[in-house]
Amino acid sequence: MSSKPQSDLEEPLLSNITTDEDVVPLPLNVNVNITTGSENLNAGTSTTATVNVQAPVAQEVIRIPEASIQVVSMPSAPPGPTSSDDGDHGNVHTYQNGRWKDGICGCLRHGCCHSSLLCAWFFPLIAIAQVMRRMNLLINGKSGTNSQSRKTFWCIVLVSFAFAGALYAVDKIDNPEGHNSNKNTGGDDYVQEDMNMNIDGDADAQSPSLHSLTDNKAMIIPFAYFLCLLYLIVMTRGYIRRKYHMPQTACTGVADCCVAVYLPCCAISQMARHTTDYNLYRGAMCSETGLPSGVPSIV
Repeated sequence: MSSKPQSDLEEPLLSNITTDEDVVPLPLNVNVNITTGSENLNAGTSTTATVNVQAPVAQEVIRIPEASIQVVSMPSAPPGPTSSDDGDHGNVHTYQNGRWKDGICGCLRHGCCHSSLLCAWFFPLIAIAQVMRRMNLLINGKSGTNSQSRKTFWCIVLVSFAFAGALYAVDKIDNPEGHNSNKNTGGDDYVQEDMNMNIDGDADAQSPSLHSLTDNKAMIIPFAYFLCLLYLIVMTRGYIRRKYHMPQTACTGVADCCVAVYLPCCAISQMARHTTDYNLYRGAMCSETGLPSGVPSIV
């Protein structure tokens, strides 16, 4: 057996070994080809043997001066419920996933003079329109673009003013200015009564029909207003439930409808509180989203 391959292997490995304490030997498996030249074997026959060699590897210690180390404190996130990334508006929003932030009767959570309560109580159509604007919702309860949701908001606002104007007009027709507004005493009462009598001595036959017509109109307009409000509440609450994975736990299938019928203002206020964090951001009644400008719409 020739010793030449063995010397060639050991020379480069052992020449760099030092006695420094930073040198740590690591085990290596080296394959060595040994050629046998025996007469009993064919010429050129080779065999392979595995030799374990301890190869020294030097450790390098990097020392950093203390003067170059700076401690940087990162600002902590504002307190809030579960954090999640909502891609609708490009911001990191905070919202409650799986359940409402608070109950249906939590309207006074931020005070009796908070905009979410006052707007829901006195202007419910405008309040639900603000919630829909935050969610970029359309009339059909589906998500749309920013410009589409803005048109939807102003359409609902105009409808709200149209209902108010119609009620005022019907009231003016039913009670014209000066009619029965001044209470007369003494003989004037009889004069007024005589003026309302026809030549046959019967009461004016036209007056009941006129009042009946205006009374019907006065009933139709609030009923139409209530149906419009009911529809928007059910559509918006259904979208919020799907978005935040909040299944109906009671009265499955009709829970949102029941809440919209019996507690419409509370339902709107609850949706307004759920889609923002009033502990961090103040409310604004005269804005499209019910929040100041620059505040993320959905939190």
